[in-house]
Amino acid sequence: MKFLKNIFRTLSVNIFFIFIMFFIFEILFQLLFVFDSRLAKQPLIFYNAYCDQEYWNKATSNILVSKKLIYHPILSLKNKSMNVPNSFDKMVNEKTQYEENNYIFYGSSFVDHRFFREYLLKNNIINKNYAVSSYGLDQIYLSYKLTASHYKNKTIILGFLLEDLDRSIFYKRDYNKVKLVKNKNNFQLTNIPVDLQKTHKKKFDIYTYRLIRNFLNLTQTGFDPRLSQCLMEEKIKIFDFILNDIKNIAKINNQNISVILFNFFNDFNGNPSWRYEFITKYLQKNKIKYFDSLKILENSSTKNSESIRNYYGDDLHYNMKGFTHLLDSFF
Repeated sequence: MKFLKNIFRTLSVNIFFIFIMFFIFEILFQLLFVFDSRLAKQPLIFYNAYCDQEYWNKATSNILVSKKLIYHPILSLKNKSMNVPNSFDKMVNEKTQYEENNYIFYGSSFVDHRFFREYLLKNNIINKNYAVSSYGLDQIYLSYKLTASHYKNKTIILGFLLEDLDRSIFYKRDYNKVKLVKNKNNFQLTNIPVDLQKTHKKKFDIYTYRLIRNFLNLTQTGFDPRLSQCLMEEKIKIFDFILNDIKNIAKINNQNISVILFNFFNDFNGNPSWRYEFITKYLQKNKIKYFDSLKILENSSTKNSESIRNYYGDDLHYNMKGFTHLLDSFF
């Protein structure tokens, strides 16, 4: 009996000590966030950028909005030079159709990259490029939907990073954006018109709990947050909705749809995320033509006896060599 009492006493002391330490750490974290400390500007410690809206609410935006971009009520931002209607019910004037353009591009930072654009210019590929850096797959889809009727009988190329799919579940990332919300068997747009100046109320959180939970989740993914399968079912449903609508719109406008898949460096060396298998199988099943950067660049690497690293620049995107190997296989 005395032995059991000692164990109980020791256990009680340990639990009390853990509780006190939890309480102390929580007070410290709360103060750090209240006073907007450097630690508070590192939400990656507490949240997963692929799962948690709160990560983006607390993150300090590191995106430099280019002077070539202006506000758009549905897309948040668009290129000044691009004619994008402000609503879906605006009729397209026949004079605004661009008959001379053979390829129409939609995408995010890879398609908007200067080396991507330089390749098209250098090879005299006549095109229109609606891509904007930091777009999610939802914004790519909506930019196409708003302008599709401009380009009947044309070749439409959608280029996106696999992780652009994750961006679709958020109402704010680097800036406020549209959000697709499930409504019965469909999705509806919310947060329209987008208010770029809107601030979101700070949410009370227990940061010690968030820190522990985030650490445990990261241990399951080898500290690679992109491998997390959080909200995967929601992301898959959004992807299915977007691609189905794109196929329907393309059929109405007699357009050929092609997809270019882009990858982070970590996708190589046999370590792609769940998105790769899902998206490639989806495109195959639905008979959508696509160009797989992963396989194309791996083949180039083997053929030329050079490292995949040689195809990436310091900005985490392909460099000119990487884009050239990829786009040579396309054009």
